[in-house]
Amino acid sequence: MQPDPRPSPPADAAQSTTKPVARIYFACANRYITVLDGRPDGSIARCPQCGRSNRLPPRTETSGDRFFEIAC
Repeated sequence: MQPDPRPSPPADAAQSTTKPVARIYFACANRYITVLDGRPDGSIARCPQCGRSNRLPPRTETSGDRFFEIAC
């Protein structure tokens, strides 16, 4: 079994913030990014390497951070 090539999430990922955020792992860039996640129609995240935009589904729960993995 090979080790997971993904980097570890940021150290502050477990801490709660006052603004809702989504943490996204982009597989093609092998990087995590954090975006504000309060838009009613869904937030937009852009891959730091290829520039592809991805719309996240609208937030349904009222608390907690969301995590996504996107393969461009």
